Amino acid sequence: MNSNNERSSSNNLDASVRSILAMPVRAGKDVTGAIILAGKENGEMFLACDEKFVESSTKLLGAALERIKLTEKVARAEISSIEKQRELVARVVHKMRNLLMAMQGNVKWIHEIFAAEEINREDLESALEGVDRNFRRSSNMVSGFLKYVSPDQLQPERV
Repeated sequence: MNSNNERSSSNNLDASVRSILAMPVRAGKDVTGAIILAGKENGEMFLACDEKFVESSTKLLGAALERIKLTEKVARAEISSIEKQRELVARVVHKMRNLLMAMQGNVKWIHEIFAAEEINREDLESALEGVDRNFRRSSNMVSGFLKYVSPDQLQPERV
């Protein structure tokens, strides 16, 4: 009984549908879907103007889908770039902290030298060379980082 009802509704559908209009929706080179129209009111046939309207609609829809894909691609690239910049900043900050700790150790050593009854000139020169070396390394690292983050805006300053 079910199959007879299905057949009769299928036959009724076929009788009412006199025309079908189908157009692919393309996003770039990819077909991402289709617009399919089955039958017009009053069983009329689709006309050339209907076809042009659906074709224009599929082109607009395809362009919108392509724009969404490109926007998502740009967003993913920006997120990746931000993550890479964060990693770079973290590495630079870690290295700066290490250099500052080394300078702090050298300054502490200088204080100990001056606190002693006799000042050992070689120890003092070695501690000062360590401070100077770490200062130059820090300065070079900061200059390199500034060139990376703003190459067009970096100009020497008089101090």
